[in-house]
Amino acid sequence: MNFRLCFTEKQPRRLELMKLINVGFGNMVSANKIVAIVSPESAPIKRIIQEGRERGVLIDATYG
Repeated sequence: MNFRLCFTEKQPRRLELMKLINVGFGNMVSANKIVAIVSPESAPIKRIIQEGRERGVLIDATYG
C-alpha cells in the first residue's frame, strides 16, 4: 500500500498530516475516509453499492 502525504489546515497555524491511499487509475483517497474495500461481485455488495450511489456517499473506484 502506497502512501502520499499532504497537509491540510484545519485551524490557523495548525497543520494536520493526511495520508492518501492510491486506489488505482490515478485515484487517491484520504485514508480516514475509507470504510471498506470489497469485491463488487456478490449480490449483497451490489445492493450496498447501489444504495451508497443513490445516497451520494459512495466513491466507486472499481474500474477507474
